Amino acid sequence: MGDWQPPAQPSASSPFPNPRARQRAFPCLRRPPVLDSTNPFVRRSVALALFRMLTGQTYDICVVHDGLSAAGLDYNRQSYDALRLHHMARFVDMPEGFHAELASQTLALFHGRPVMGDSFLQDLAVTAGLRADDAPSIQRLSATLAEA
Repeated sequence: MGDWQPPAQPSASSPFPNPRARQRAFPCLRRPPVLDSTNPFVRRSVALALFRMLTGQTYDICVVHDGLSAAGLDYNRQSYDALRLHHMARFVDMPEGFHAELASQTLALFHGRPVMGDSFLQDLAVTAGLRADDAPSIQRLSATLAEA
């Protein structure tokens, strides 16, 4: 999340003749991350709710729906429907790596573009008012043994 900066102007050696051609080629460069454009309380509330849910034990599509609604966002319905299939699924019951993919796809609804890398949970934690160190790495989002 953090401060969004517009893309740098293409260099003389760029394959794009002008900035608009570059933006058409890469739609994700058209706008800043969506949560950065909401008011501070809404941004922090949505980020905290998502962080708690994604680092908790169960996927809850209600948190996603309410966050999208609070932020006043229009979102990709097909992606949302795919995420909804996992409502109330326990992360420990998911195939290895799927928890991380689910988290990335969830945050992509809020950003309007793919969210990848090991820092997306750290960015979410900071936006929520937590320390970046409070966020687990993506590797920790893989399935772990359930405790009976």
